[in-house]
Amino acid sequence: MTVNNYDCSINLDGNRRCINCVRSNNRHNVDLDESGLCKLCQQYEEDSANREQVTIDWKEFASVLRTRYCNAVSRYQCMVLLSGGKDSVYMLHLLSQIPDFRILAVTIDHWFNSPESESNIRRVLKRIPVDHINFRPSWGIIRELYKELIVKTGKLCLACEAFLTTEIYRFAVEMRIPCMAWGLSRQQFKTPPDWLAEIDITYWNKMEKRFIVSLGQVIGLESELYQRFRKNYVPNIAGEAVSLPDLLFPFLALDYDPLKVELVVQDLGWRRPTDVAGTSSNCHAQYLHTYIKQNTHSPELLEDELAELVRKGVISRQRAMAVLKTRISRDAANRILADIGCEIDVGAIVKHLLNQGEGDSK
Repeated sequence: MTVNNYDCSINLDGNRRCINCVRSNNRHNVDLDESGLCKLCQQYEEDSANREQVTIDWKEFASVLRTRYCNAVSRYQCMVLLSGGKDSVYMLHLLSQIPDFRILAVTIDHWFNSPESESNIRRVLKRIPVDHINFRPSWGIIRELYKELIVKTGKLCLACEAFLTTEIYRFAVEMRIPCMAWGLSRQQFKTPPDWLAEIDITYWNKMEKRFIVSLGQVIGLESELYQRFRKNYVPNIAGEAVSLPDLLFPFLALDYDPLKVELVVQDLGWRRPTDVAGTSSNCHAQYLHTYIKQNTHSPELLEDELAELVRKGVISRQRAMAVLKTRISRDAANRILADIGCEIDVGAIVKHLLNQGEGDSK
């Protein structure tokens, strides 16, 4: 574990925070050792040291991919998911350096990609020689999904996750792309899979249940809206004729250093967006999500969620501290609701979620 070069973040009340995550010792169950680490970070450090992490060198990595895919008859040999965040940009940059490895970068735009994130994508694609598709689903249908989800759950993410699943696999299957790359690090898995894994219909069925059917369960499996979504967007993956892409996780095969990643992508023109809130690196709607979470979660629960993301390397400690210190205004949250077309104040959503027990009492 790399401990960030920060002090223990002395709070205004004189208490201290863990120097690795953001947990404060003003809570009865948080103790810091002499170095300033909390017990959860100490345990995570011990577990990481005992966990076998086998990596391969770049030449072997590139050779495996070239041998396996470079004779593929499809136009592209690998589809790379480009969200606009630093990890996806770095992954695209790495894979683009493999000779004769034809890549299609795909961005799923759910209408709330931040302007600064979109500028990042444009800048880096001028430096990385790959083709790119930006897919934006119909505003009519995604707006209806957003309305249903925000009123019932206070979250928009399930619609985004459903479209990500449907469109990514639709592109891969219809264009016969044999490999799909995801920019996830080892810390983001409970049990990391093989860095290059074959998938089958059983895997697709699990993905469909987790994201697509889950959406239907919220808005109604028999509803006209859900049926329209399935008809227009969910790929028909059935039968032996359908070939699903292999899953590629480059950061499970190669050394992953978040500081190096950020330096490389900055050289490519990537800049950390300032027009997003919460833990997102590209979603403008996080102003709404963060406001709701700040007003339905206890400070301790929010702190624990952020600390877990820091430990896993999903966000930096500095980012987590910024989330804890920044209060999202009600007006900023309501502007997202207005964009969706919801004629409701965010305060009513917060009240509904607290009454339904979705939030954690303060």
